[in-house]
Amino acid sequence: MREEMLKRFDANHDGKLDESERATARAEWQKRMAEHGGPGAWGPGGREGFHGRGGPDGPGGPHEFGGPGGEWGPPHGGPGRWHRMMRMVRMHRRMMRRWHEHMLARFDANHDGKLDDAERATARKTGEEMRARFQEGRQQVLERFDANHDGKLDENERKGLHDAWQEFLKQRPVLAAPPAPAGK
Repeated sequence: MREEMLKRFDANHDGKLDESERATARAEWQKRMAEHGGPGAWGPGGREGFHGRGGPDGPGGPHEFGGPGGEWGPPHGGPGRWHRMMRMVRMHRRMMRRWHEHMLARFDANHDGKLDDAERATARKTGEEMRARFQEGRQQVLERFDANHDGKLDENERKGLHDAWQEFLKQRPVLAAPPAPAGK
């Protein structure tokens, strides 16, 4: 996805999106959302996108699919596909907000509330190091448990990995609970 964004919006071909290129990408996203009745279509009235194309009250909404019992809702009238989809969208937004907060807390060295190019480079380098460690660990697991050397773990090999993990958990030392605070 990163490469696609660079291909579409990196006007100066420097391998990263500067503020003006990001603004162009944002405008394109908002335009596409407005066309499809998404968040960018919500104007000053706050509800235009809700009634637009793809919204629950607009063309393509659940009422066009027969209502309860139709494609978008079960026969008992409970939450249908539209409501489940919107719940997933809200959950995704919460997860992205938490991820953004986590990234700021971890990499915003100057505490200005946004990541500048140097902070982004540090975050990218940390991510690459984490991916490399993950791949190294994955390779070690494959070397140890991939008996038929096909590059993946089948059911029996996964069982062997599970058994080894359970054995490891049994053998590791258990830390003592911290002492209870003294009562007054």
